[in-house]
Formats: sequence, C-alpha cells, structure tokens
Amino acid sequence: MISGSTEFTPHVEAGKLRLLATLGAQRAAAFAGLPTLREAGVDIVNESGFGIGVPRGTDAVVIQRLRHAFRAAFDEPAAQAVCARFQLPLIAMTPAEYAAFARRTVEAERAALGRPGLLRKD
Repeated sequence: MISGSTEFTPHVEAGKLRLLATLGAQRAAAFAGLPTLREAGVDIVNESGFGIGVPRGTDAVVIQRLRHAFRAAFDEPAAQAVCARFQLPLIAMTPAEYAAFARRTVEAERAALGRPGLLRKD
C-alpha cells in the first residue's frame, strides 16, 4: 500500500497500520527506524511537492513579495509543527527550481508507472 504521510501517520501512531518503508530520499524524522524504499532495495524515491501558483504573467515584484511572505509564514513555529507532524519538509525553491523539480517528478513517476505497464499507450 502506498499513501501520503498525511493519511497514514495517524493510523501508524494508533497502531492500526505497520509502516514498512518510507518513500523519500532521506528517512522520515518521525519514522527514523524505518528504511527508505531505496535502502530496502527498491530504487524508487517519491517526494511530493506542493507549490503556490500565480497566474502566468504576474509581475516579478509581486512574485518576490509573495515568496518572502510565504517564507516568513513557513518560518512560524506553528506552521513548522504542522508540517513536522505529517513529515512534510519545508523546502523553499525559486519558481525555476520548482518548475524543474515538477518536471523531474513527472518524468520519474512516468518511468516508474511504465515499468509494470500501467501507462496507456495512446
């Protein structure tokens, strides 16, 4: 079973679900005793990224202001506590870095789904 940490963490904490491995490149802090899939011998890393979007053509000054405002909000202890609870690391990226991350993620997931023949050919 594969699920996001937001969904499975409460079940693991309640003893209703046993976690075998995590999907990130690094071990999850909350489950430090568990291997990643890669450590377990399965060469898959899946790190879901959440981004904040604006309409195409938004002025660069506005984008910079928003980036700084969100960065300040993410630095708040309450935001960090919520993210830590669900093993969601806060990684600040520029728009170009996030676009490259999203492209790599889509390519990696397409390749992973293609191996067992889960992608449609048309």
